[in-house]
Amino acid sequence: MSVLTLILAIWIVRSDAGPGLRPLAAILLVLLVQGGLGSGGGMAALSPWAGTAHAVQAQLFFAGAVAMVVCTSPGWQRAPELVEDYGWPSLRSLAISTPVVLLLQVFLGAALRHRAMGALSHIGFAMVAALWVMFKCICVIQQFPKHRALRPLANALLAVTFTQVFLGIGSFTLRTMDVTGPAVAATTAAHVATGAITLAVAVALSIHIRRNVMPKGSLRPFSEYL
Repeated sequence: MSVLTLILAIWIVRSDAGPGLRPLAAILLVLLVQGGLGSGGGMAALSPWAGTAHAVQAQLFFAGAVAMVVCTSPGWQRAPELVEDYGWPSLRSLAISTPVVLLLQVFLGAALRHRAMGALSHIGFAMVAALWVMFKCICVIQQFPKHRALRPLANALLAVTFTQVFLGIGSFTLRTMDVTGPAVAATTAAHVATGAITLAVAVALSIHIRRNVMPKGSLRPFSEYL
């Protein structure tokens, strides 16, 4: 995956890709290099906070790679299906805030795994993050139930978020029961992997919201152009 990402990032930097992709490609190259330097448990051995930073960096790398895939996909070449944002808070503002909320939850989870923080922060904020995501997805589905890009991504984000919550409950329950062995390792690994997927899908949905959803009042009725 690292080699493929490296090739894609170099191609974007050297090609005539959109101006917004080149900074993203450069950031991914930096994350790729730093991730390679910190692999093998070296960062975690320095301090719990160093291990936490390395874990968050891996999540950012995956989300950024998914963002590049979205913006270079064949579907991206089609004209956007423009719709008008009429809810409150605006979907465009939720598109910015939701990845930030999920990234904070990822940070709290990484800090818990590396024993830099306790479980209370991660578990307590999980409810906030889940409700935040659910509110955003419901707004998308309610406002644009037939949108080709937004509706499927909102459904996918809801599904992966609920899966993540249940995996988190299962992982925490096994630990409180002092269960050890493959079951705990598998549940924790699935919880971490699903967290990365949740952040990546949220980023993909936010990208499409910023592309397809226009601010309230910016789209005039067709009759006004006649």
